[in-house]
Amino acid sequence: MKEPSNYLFKISFQLQVMRVSVIVPAKNVDKKLKLLFDSLNKQILKPHEIIVVYNDVDNDFILLEHRNKVRFLRDKEAKGANYARNRGARVASGDILAFTDSDCIPDNEWISSLMTEFSNFNVDAVAGIVKTYNKESFIARYIGKSFFRPTQFKERKILSKSMGINIAVTSNFAIKRDVLLKIGGFDEEYFRYGSDDVDLVTKLIKNGYKILLSPLPVVYHIERTRLWNIIKRFYEYGKGLSIYRFKHPLTLLSLVSSAVTYGIVSVYLLSAYLMFYGNKITALSLSALHFVFLMVYHLIYSFKERNLERMIYPFLDYILSISSILGILIMDCKTLINKLAYSLKSLFRI
Repeated sequence: MKEPSNYLFKISFQLQVMRVSVIVPAKNVDKKLKLLFDSLNKQILKPHEIIVVYNDVDNDFILLEHRNKVRFLRDKEAKGANYARNRGARVASGDILAFTDSDCIPDNEWISSLMTEFSNFNVDAVAGIVKTYNKESFIARYIGKSFFRPTQFKERKILSKSMGINIAVTSNFAIKRDVLLKIGGFDEEYFRYGSDDVDLVTKLIKNGYKILLSPLPVVYHIERTRLWNIIKRFYEYGKGLSIYRFKHPLTLLSLVSSAVTYGIVSVYLLSAYLMFYGNKITALSLSALHFVFLMVYHLIYSFKERNLERMIYPFLDYILSISSILGILIMDCKTLINKLAYSLKSLFRI
């Protein structure tokens, strides 16, 4: 963690003017929340309030221990993280809403860094970077280095006209409260699938707001350590990306993800066709392209980092990419069927 820096006085003044509400969606109140609360208590600049919207309780002691410092709101129906974020935003009294997750541990300059960026760049939202916390786990280390890990910004970048293929994540994201409420908050249709963060950024840009991507605000994430849980999570990510593509079909992210997904599917279908008709060498060569790309990516970084462990990562990335593609295809089919059914109902009523 960082030591207090020389801009503390300046940002302290800013914080007196702009209060920061930290909002955390939580499936369960468990021991991970204690780590989060400890990190928030160590912030150089303290939050105005902490709001946790949770579904269930695994650890009653944590709930009782922090009830005087944290505002706990229960979501008994489990409507998803975006419902929780919106509920927290509606009751928050801060001018700035800082979002993180229950399995995250912010750096002790997290809030002060966010306030610095708001103050210096006059933007409407700030997105920071997320680093792996539990690096002692092989699976956690892998996730931190995966090809599919969201970009870690090395330089500041302001998004005002297009998001490009930049990814901002809600585990380290702050926004002016009035701006979030004006655009209708987080889209609750995404439920737990993911891509809700890029949807929010897309809506902000379409409504003329500016977002700063910055390497200064840092949050550490406690990664999942069971491969099967990660595979299921990437399947859900695929579903979320499908929802995003139908909502924002002409963004660069939608176009690229559609091209890559259906390009890979087409290659495998062509490989199967060639295999069936006897051209096995060509079929195997085509079907290997997907894996070879991931292998080359990690091979380059294994030499740069002198890390032989990365040579295992392409196999895991391959599994996660297949899981995501399945999620996209299934949700695409479901959405198209629903749209067709709606069209037929409308036609029938006419």
